[in-house]
Amino acid sequence: MERFSISWRAVISMLMVFGFVILAVSGILLYVAPHGRAAEWSFMLLNKQDWRNLHIVFSFLFIAISIWHLVLNWKPFTGYIRQRITTNMEKISIKLRPELFIALILCLLLGIASVSF
Repeated sequence: MERFSISWRAVISMLMVFGFVILAVSGILLYVAPHGRAAEWSFMLLNKQDWRNLHIVFSFLFIAISIWHLVLNWKPFTGYIRQRITTNMEKISIKLRPELFIALILCLLLGIASVSF
């Protein structure tokens, strides 16, 4: 008899993918949908409040799953960080890739744009 085993890394990764898709769909829908109390609408059998609740619940789920993903992958994560930071007795060298700066700049711009409009 073949033993059935579950890969928790795969489960967490799939939860992150599905959670991201639900967050993206609900976020886009809530963004483009009419606003205000008089704007009563529904899409796929869910009304505006249902979509809002779905978005909030999956946001918390996504945060929790992201933390658990980091816990499960702590060793590769710290290995990556150690690979970027090398220390010698004479100097400390930090090897930063351009992708880090691109991601940081995009997040900063998005954050500034979201609070300024």
